[in-house]
Amino acid sequence: MTRRIITASFILVFLITAPLIILYASGYRYNRKRGTMQGTSAITISTKPKGARVSINGIAQNELTPFRITQLFPTTYHLKVEKQGYTSWETTVVVEPWKNKLYSSVRLFSLTPPEALPPSCARHSILSHNPPSPWTLLSSSSSDPFILFNAHKKTCTPLKMDSPPIATTEDSSGNSYALLSLSRQPKLTVVNSPLIGNEKVRNFSLKRPATHITLLNDREVWAWDAASISRIINFGDQQTMTNLKVIDLLPLQNGLYTLEEDPLGTLILRLRNSDDPSLYRTIATLVLSPESQFIHRSPTDTLTILDNRSSRVVLIDLTRPESPPFEFSLFTHAAWSTTGEYLTLSNDHEISLLHYDKKKNGQRVTLLTRISDPLRSVLLIPEIGYVAYTTPTHLSFISLNSEIDSFPHTPFALPESVILGFSSDTLYLASQNTIFKYELP
Repeated sequence: MTRRIITASFILVFLITAPLIILYASGYRYNRKRGTMQGTSAITISTKPKGARVSINGIAQNELTPFRITQLFPTTYHLKVEKQGYTSWETTVVVEPWKNKLYSSVRLFSLTPPEALPPSCARHSILSHNPPSPWTLLSSSSSDPFILFNAHKKTCTPLKMDSPPIATTEDSSGNSYALLSLSRQPKLTVVNSPLIGNEKVRNFSLKRPATHITLLNDREVWAWDAASISRIINFGDQQTMTNLKVIDLLPLQNGLYTLEEDPLGTLILRLRNSDDPSLYRTIATLVLSPESQFIHRSPTDTLTILDNRSSRVVLIDLTRPESPPFEFSLFTHAAWSTTGEYLTLSNDHEISLLHYDKKKNGQRVTLLTRISDPLRSVLLIPEIGYVAYTTPTHLSFISLNSEIDSFPHTPFALPESVILGFSSDTLYLASQNTIFKYELP
């Protein structure tokens, strides 16, 4: 009889505890507040730099980042990450049962003020800069009135020019930069930045007047005005075609794309033969103003045009030129990332992002931030997953992923600054006649 009681007791205990063990192993825990078993979840946070302190609902955790906590009941949690000498990060998250909430590569920005570059890079003002270009043309207080700053190579090259440039351009790789100046006759200056060694500067005169230039590579330059276009090859042979009313042109490997205005004032997109520009085919008739221009660095088989008068950005798929182009209104600036994956769109007070995918029928623009102060410069930095921007008073960063980081970070004040470029975890800025470098973790 006693043996039966003992056996029955073991069976009863097993029947009670076995489900509890199974539930425990499956991630269930007993919630005292609710008096029931609930599935739990986890939160994982990694930061750059590492070693940041994590607080959950105001309670500091013992473990530093990279950080992981498990057995959390489904509810709302307030997370905060702090590290001395850096901006903080915080968010509110609702966790769900059996799901891991992952915050990867949370970026903390150093509060250390940027470091000034040597006096050789001092400047009076920025004459020409177009993010994400690494090149910036500066006026100088030295004997050489112009300086060309290259953010990729961290160099300042003095330029000996008789007069200020009226047009500048660079090739798609960012390795070559060209300037057009006018003295007695049009003069072209081309600066090439090799992988090793100093920049090479070459000067030569143009045979015909020009007001605009564009660069295919370090050996081929196109120059034009309202009456003609010229192709300069290897800084020698100059081919010219007249009687063309070209508004803008874009040389690519498959030919010369042009925006032209017909006698009725209609804007026409054409592809001309690079060897003989008189040979062409019309790609599309555009409902754009004569104040339109190509945006460089577009993805393959895509053209990007900015209409400065109507504040519109137009994307044309060259594989389907008969299809209506994608249009985005109320933007005054547009810049592609170096990979051609992201397009940054901005105006005086807003920054938006397009993650471009031609396979999708619609292209959706995401608003990253809206500010009251006027924007001075904007630079997309895909390497860190943020957009850097400046206002009249400070430098800030906003994440491309609002689910990870939805608030701007402002590490320090930097009056009247302009972003010049990004290279090797270093951001370059100009402020108050000085170029600064700011190290990112």
